[in-house]
Amino acid sequence: MELTISDFAPVTNLSCEHHFGDLDSSQKRQPNASYHHHSSIQMIKRNRRQMMTWLGSKGPTERSNLMKAGQHIRGARP
Repeated sequence: MELTISDFAPVTNLSCEHHFGDLDSSQKRQPNASYHHHSSIQMIKRNRRQMMTWLGSKGPTERSNLMKAGQHIRGARP
């Protein structure tokens, strides 16, 4: 009975180690960037395919508006 309580837990912590390694690498490349920036980069890195599928499902006008909004938030020039 007691062993079934932890059935959901992964056998190793390699996935966590991988995420922390990516965060550490990002912080070494850009030491003055905010934690929000590093977290955003990791989220995009992990969810790129799903995000592009979602973006592809939008119409051309909405897709263009989303891309412009993203550039504006980032501070990039249009």
